[in-house]
Amino acid sequence: MKNTVTVIDDRDPEKDSEFLQLSNFSLLEDRETKNMEIYLTRLGENGGGADIWTANSYKYTLFF
Repeated sequence: MKNTVTVIDDRDPEKDSEFLQLSNFSLLEDRETKNMEIYLTRLGENGGGADIWTANSYKYTLFF
């Protein structure tokens, strides 16, 4: 349902490179807390060229 969609991350055209890809994500459920953990790489966040392959990895936790 459209009203249940939540944006976790998005490209900011003013701050992020045009080469940015939200990539290589994984979704896990914490068995004890039932919270969802999302791991995401912002591939290309440092620009194009050789730097396109250098990126940080981020962890987002959705609390239920």
